[in-house]
Amino acid sequence: MGKGLSARCVCFVGLLTACDGGTPPNPCTMDGSPWHSQDASPPPPVISGETLTFVISAITLGPTPADSMVVTHGFNLDGTFTDEDGTTPRSCGKPDNLSSLDPEQNHWIDSLGPDGRARCFAPCTRARNCRGGVDNALPFVADLIEFISPARGTAWFRPAVTRLHREEHAPVVLVIRGVDSLAEDPEVRVQWVRAVALDGAPCDAGQGRRRYALHSAAVRNGDPAQPVIAEAVGSIRAGRLRVQWSDPLAIPLLNLQSEVSMWETHQARLAVDLSASRGTRGNFGGAVDAVTVTALTGPTTPSLIAGAIDLEHLGVCADLTSTPPRYGRVGIGFGFELTPAILEPRVLEAPPAGACPLRALSGADAGTDAGSDASRRD
Repeated sequence: MGKGLSARCVCFVGLLTACDGGTPPNPCTMDGSPWHSQDASPPPPVISGETLTFVISAITLGPTPADSMVVTHGFNLDGTFTDEDGTTPRSCGKPDNLSSLDPEQNHWIDSLGPDGRARCFAPCTRARNCRGGVDNALPFVADLIEFISPARGTAWFRPAVTRLHREEHAPVVLVIRGVDSLAEDPEVRVQWVRAVALDGAPCDAGQGRRRYALHSAAVRNGDPAQPVIAEAVGSIRAGRLRVQWSDPLAIPLLNLQSEVSMWETHQARLAVDLSASRGTRGNFGGAVDAVTVTALTGPTTPSLIAGAIDLEHLGVCADLTSTPPRYGRVGIGFGFELTPAILEPRVLEAPPAGACPLRALSGADAGTDAGSDASRRD
């Protein structure tokens, strides 16, 4: 289908059952580009070709969704919209969640409201005949970790992950290159960079303009000119940056011992409201293999791991009859904020004396990663 015809199908969705006889197009998109808001005022443009550098200054792991009003982070990773019965193919018997951050992740069964406008900008609830598509079992995994580690107390995991990034113990820097406008830019290049802090106390990434260097794991042979950096092409539409990586990203989270565990995340993507001074309403999502979850949670029964799997992979959700058991993947999602930062062209295995220390890596990660510098624990 040509680009022009696709746009017409979206614009006249109220008059068509489908563009090609299949599922009706999502009115929240046009030419495949999600709209952030019909009424948003565009931010001022920036200098053509500017590079913006941010640090992830906060991460939010939301509560386990109990109803449609809970803000659910993440994205639709399998292209389905699974209702409470969980019977949609590839859903592994798990219902999808509703998104209040990125409306194109939802599907309105009745696409237009009484006023003729696309309903995707109204609150999406099942009572309004709207289904969510978000695949995010990370809140369930967080609950599982807290359940199997009662000695650490209840509700410790989520705030500990937030402090991990806020206090610069596993910094991740986003470098956005080629920005011509913060309102509309069809192509920018986004780099996901593991870093180490160069500044000392107070260790607070939210202060802004703090300095970072490349982590030695982010380059080859200690040479900044040979980066091992995950880069992808994204776009800015109505002030919201969207990008998806083709290669897996290493996401720093925590395990039961409060060590950093690097989650290899497939189908990684993010969206964030962007200005020159901050990034807000950040939304990250992707899929991890069940063995990654096992490494984070420690020894658990196969049935507990199977309870977190919401994505079929290689035709399998959970096959507990095989030896070893075969599993699908776990959709994850979290919120985040961005704060302006400075990334210096230096390569360090650990922060310099007096700078905010890295958190210790888990044994599995430390065996293959040069940056296994020990530091304090919660």
